[in-house]
Amino acid sequence: MKSFGLKFAAVLGALTLWFFVVSDKSYNIDVEIPLKMTHLNSNLAVASYIPQNLNVSLEGKGLDLIKILSSKSAAWIELDMLTASMGLNYFNLEPSLFKCENSESIKLLSINYAPLLQIELDAKIQRKIPIQLKKDPVIKEGYTLLQSPKLSPDSVILQGARKVLMRISHISTINLPNTPLNKSDTFKLALELGHISHKVSSSIAETQLILHVEPLISKSFAKIPVSLIGSHKPKSHQLNPKYIAVTISGAQSIISNTQADQIRAFIEYSRFQIEKQASIKPTLNYPLGVESYEIQPRFIQLTVKESTPPSISPDSL
Repeated sequence: MKSFGLKFAAVLGALTLWFFVVSDKSYNIDVEIPLKMTHLNSNLAVASYIPQNLNVSLEGKGLDLIKILSSKSAAWIELDMLTASMGLNYFNLEPSLFKCENSESIKLLSINYAPLLQIELDAKIQRKIPIQLKKDPVIKEGYTLLQSPKLSPDSVILQGARKVLMRISHISTINLPNTPLNKSDTFKLALELGHISHKVSSSIAETQLILHVEPLISKSFAKIPVSLIGSHKPKSHQLNPKYIAVTISGAQSIISNTQADQIRAFIEYSRFQIEKQASIKPTLNYPLGVESYEIQPRFIQLTVKESTPPSISPDSL
């Protein structure tokens, strides 16, 4: 056991010595560092594509280069936007733009990008953008949504260049899992903001999806009267049959509370003349929330009763 401890200490000491020797040497590396802008007018925003990071070639001691590789804020390219104005602006990517936080040994060899960077500026605005569900939820067979899926909040405030924001019609959410749902639930959904410029800020990064799911049930009514409406002669024009059986389907809380007097069946008299059919399917009015219905019989006939002339009494002759 003592032998193992001595060997481990020897290896650790050798690694430490190697690290100090290596970290004191100079090396060349290519690395991505942030592109930052300073002194930009608060009423302006970037309206064109600019990279978030620039690839640069650096020279320096190993330990200092390790610090840059391990921290995104240790080195950057800095653009002074003090004199920039609305429209197109051009910047020479010069070595003087390189900034390094805590090491004088780091030297910029080159910025591996086009020598001239074009940046378009436009007026900064805020715009309220609607959020859309990317894909409808999957509901398990035998269940239904009591109401349309609700997003809360249903909009997002974006801030950025007018030219950029006016091209955005909506923001989508990520997809829900494909697992069929059989109960009410609330889900947190991230917004898909990756396609928007990193120079556009968003008031929120996610929204809530509220779903009200209920069992799907049916209910039947054996005798719903069918009315003939419109200009006709009630004594001569009659429907056959006068009643229909109706079966409605929908969410449990809606269907279970629906009564026969809430269902109205009717046919407009003019339809027989316009459609020139001997039998017509009646129109059905029913409570909001009923998803489907079936009727029996499906078609109703119009019967016309011939009027009989008045009889003449012998006494009147």
